[in-house]
Amino acid sequence: MTRFKRLRELVRTISTMESRVLVSTGQAAVPVGEARSRFPISSGCGGLDALLQGGYFAGDLALIYGANGAGKSMMIFHAIAAVERRQGLAVLIDMDRAPQPDFARRMGIALQNVLVCRPEGILEAFGFIEQLIGEKEVDLIALDSSTALFLEVQAGVCSHKLWSNFWKKIALDLKHRRDKVMLVSADDAPHEALGDCCGLHISLRRGADLTAGLARGFHSRIMVNKVDQNRRKGVVELDVVDDRGFSGVGNLNDLKSCV
Repeated sequence: MTRFKRLRELVRTISTMESRVLVSTGQAAVPVGEARSRFPISSGCGGLDALLQGGYFAGDLALIYGANGAGKSMMIFHAIAAVERRQGLAVLIDMDRAPQPDFARRMGIALQNVLVCRPEGILEAFGFIEQLIGEKEVDLIALDSSTALFLEVQAGVCSHKLWSNFWKKIALDLKHRRDKVMLVSADDAPHEALGDCCGLHISLRRGADLTAGLARGFHSRIMVNKVDQNRRKGVVELDVVDDRGFSGVGNLNDLKSCV
């Protein structure tokens, strides 16, 4: 199947899924730009939502980065769950090919209502993202993770110029349309150009393992260190529990006292 046929099939799948969600919830479709309670999308952490003035807003291109096991995918799953609670449509572009169906169900995600795409390489991933940006039914696009894509840039499959220009275009398209959010995860520091294009940077640092009680997990520090609009920089400290995600609202601290 050619890339263009795959993209057309993707659009048909999106339309089918949207129809199924609307039938199951009894809600009518709403045109782009018409007010409805789709945004902001909660991050799943009260402290982080407070920093972001409610969560992720339409037009946001947010970069979530940190070491392996710091909770980046968990943060994306929290956002997907928030979209589902509002009968919206989320799309997961899974470059790591690491499905977590049991974990998703424990977080309240109905996987049949999430479109999961697994592109075969960076060019197909770019095509999927561009197509999804133009789909008004989609509320959230989550790329997990961009690291696999950037490795192809380093290998010469895609030029650095194309990588840079692509993310500039996506950032502009999101701001112009203002009908969806895109979350992008990355290992460690932001990759070239991608970090510059993202208006929101969220870094996760894994702390000590939980030792009290029966819960398994770890302490985490979430730092918002780049924001656009009128939102604040700051740090949220919380516990991450393996079988249910973020616990509690998180302790909110001023960035100046935590760096």
